[in-house]
Amino acid sequence: MEGNYNSEVTGFPVKKIRITQTERDYYKLDNAATLFALMNSDRSTNVFRVSCTLKERINLSDLQKTLERIMQRFPYFQVTLRSGLFWKYWESTKEIPEIYAETKFPCQKIAIHTRGIFPFRVKVYFNRIAVEFHHSLTDGYGGITFLKALVADYLTRRGVETNDWGDIFRFNQTPSPIEYDYAYKRYYMKELPNPKRKSEAFKPPLTPVEKGVFHIIRGTMSVAKILDVTRRKKVTISELLTAIYLEALQEIYQKLPEEVRKKIKKPIRVAVPVNLRRIFESETMRNFTYMVSPELKPQLGKYTFEEILALVQHAMKKEIARSPLRQYITRNVRGELIPIIR
Repeated sequence: MEGNYNSEVTGFPVKKIRITQTERDYYKLDNAATLFALMNSDRSTNVFRVSCTLKERINLSDLQKTLERIMQRFPYFQVTLRSGLFWKYWESTKEIPEIYAETKFPCQKIAIHTRGIFPFRVKVYFNRIAVEFHHSLTDGYGGITFLKALVADYLTRRGVETNDWGDIFRFNQTPSPIEYDYAYKRYYMKELPNPKRKSEAFKPPLTPVEKGVFHIIRGTMSVAKILDVTRRKKVTISELLTAIYLEALQEIYQKLPEEVRKKIKKPIRVAVPVNLRRIFESETMRNFTYMVSPELKPQLGKYTFEEILALVQHAMKKEIARSPLRQYITRNVRGELIPIIR
């Protein structure tokens, strides 16, 4: 099997992607997945969640049959984690994941290092379908793509008809080799220097909840109203929400006692995930994101919201440029290419 990328679009000399049966059955973790797999505890689970709420209660039997059917479209998710001599890898399995009932707390630890455990789980609560992924398997793009396919195929099984599937994956499609692609490594450039490492950021002095406890903060807003604000301020929704979050962190900092604030020299920073598939041509279903990190320097004084918004907008444009992104990709991949580290 093989796939191809357009070098005129990517700006890189690229070759056809070929994948053998062995590579389909066993594939090594990418550099991001390796880090996520190492940091897997009851407190830091590295599990993210996507969900969809329907109008009617979920039929568990039909959803289980749907899950069994679409797994053939996502063979790179039908895997379990195994350990080799120098690295961990995903091994294909013929087992099918089971549907779980919703638990009290979301995003609980997934024991990916236990043999036979899938790195994701599908959970149901009345009319809601949720899928929780360990980040070593995929990112938000891959997770949403899977959820869309699962929900769409389930609705078809329940009698809903449509002629327009858009970009939704169908169970009877053949997976492309491009979907297996280790995109970080594909865009690695040996000659690039490492970017400057960022300093440690300010952490609010809050008391963490007990291990295994996680809370969801829900919010509802009018899309029309928020778009009206973004148009007037000439920013994106992501930039606006990031600025609001930074302002909230600044308020936490400002409420600290003066003697405590004087000792804090660290910047107030937020990590915003960016889908690199929009910048570098890729259709991979593995991890391919980068964290943009706009920051405030509290020692310079209190920022107004408009100042924060301007800083966020500048950081997003600066860090998402192709050249600095290539540096970060190269730095992250370079480490795994050093034999002693590997």
